[in-house]
Amino acid sequence: FSVMMDRAVKLKNAQCAPLRSSFDSYPVFYQNSIYPRDEVIQARSCTNFQERMEAAQDMKKRGNEAFLDMNFFDSMVQYEMAVAVFKYLENINASWKTEGIKDDFIKEVEYDYENDKERSQVAQFLVTCYNNMAIVSLNTNKFTVCISACDE
Repeated sequence: FSVMMDRAVKLKNAQCAPLRSSFDSYPVFYQNSIYPRDEVIQARSCTNFQERMEAAQDMKKRGNEAFLDMNFFDSMVQYEMAVAVFKYLENINASWKTEGIKDDFIKEVEYDYENDKERSQVAQFLVTCYNNMAIVSLNTNKFTVCISACDE
């Protein structure tokens, strides 16, 4: 069964490839933001900036702890989640799970800042997260991801 499922997934990906060239050009950590975990969704729903920032900082802190434990997979997931609180991709097609990911239905979302202080805080926060992603990627020999994180 797993072989058949693997082939079906590859076939669906091949069919959708021409319709998602922009999506496929994004770094993998940005692509992953289209599949938010409940914790990220909850943080995004915070109307208070400070609560939203604290939730993102908590994710980053867990990423740092995982990194120190040399658990690079979990650290990368946490850094991706922290970034996705403020900057992410959203699929506006409710049927995407059966129809696949298509560029026409992908929306880039960035936090709507109320003032320059918030914009500055988020910018500094994102830089540290991207730097941490780069370090994780370097440690796991994912050099393309490392470069992409440095370019953000």
